[in-house]
Amino acid sequence: MAAAVIVTIVSGVRRYYHCPTVPALAVLFLMVASFSTVRSQNNDQRKAKEDNKNEEFVCPIATGNGNYADPATCKRFYQCVDGYPYVNRCPSGLYFDDVSKYCTFKNEARCGPVATTQAPITEPPTDLAVKCDSGQCQLPYCFCSKDGTLIPGGLKPEDTPQMILMTFDGAVNLNNYEHYRKVFNHKRHNPNGCEIKGTFFVSHEYSNYHMIQELAHEGHEVAVETISQQSGLENKGYEEWVAEMVGMRDILKHLANISKSEVVGMRAPFLKPGRNTQYKVLEEFGFIYDSSIGVPALPIPVWPYT
Repeated sequence: MAAAVIVTIVSGVRRYYHCPTVPALAVLFLMVASFSTVRSQNNDQRKAKEDNKNEEFVCPIATGNGNYADPATCKRFYQCVDGYPYVNRCPSGLYFDDVSKYCTFKNEARCGPVATTQAPITEPPTDLAVKCDSGQCQLPYCFCSKDGTLIPGGLKPEDTPQMILMTFDGAVNLNNYEHYRKVFNHKRHNPNGCEIKGTFFVSHEYSNYHMIQELAHEGHEVAVETISQQSGLENKGYEEWVAEMVGMRDILKHLANISKSEVVGMRAPFLKPGRNTQYKVLEEFGFIYDSSIGVPALPIPVWPYT
């Protein structure tokens, strides 16, 4: 048995204990235990500080997982995983580059606030057609089919009349008028005995209105395809579409003597419709149909639908 003095340091406070009857081995054990306690407390405090730092840093929500610079020092960065920040340190002498997202030399590191460009604000498209609902979409005002093969009226293929729609675009003049006369030579007839007819979507430039009047007099349909037939009209506004479409109908009335009530169809230049703007003009100015949307060649032909 021997007297001993035990010294412990807890939270920076030194304490002395006089133990006159404590064995030397027990003294050593107490000192080791005391040192382990102090070390454990220091680790806990350090971990608590790290946790507090992690809690202070908020991972960006919009950009998702990744590495982000510590706002306080360029020697440290955070690795965000599922919204939680894990602190990491660069090796000695290196600094975190918040652009390239890795540790590099000090003169190469771009640390601190980095200007970012916000993503453009996008809105959901408004020009998409609704899904086909045959219960709501019914003839004579609407028709659709989910696979495009349903014949209007429920007819069988062998009982369905076969129709050929003949349309012509652009100006009517000496360059093409005689070709039209050869096609419509009064010798080709439909099964009901009537002569075949065509639809002419005419534009103003280079047109001969006497020839257009002759075609209308023979029973062919005359529709409009704008005054100037300009490219890029599909991206223009309401006023441009009114000027091009309604203006062309007025020209036909004055120069070809075709009544406005007889001009009920339109076709956009180069078969590029003007989305809702074009159809708003079509509806508000008394047109009945548009012939601008084409259907690509498919293995199984589809029927027209609204």
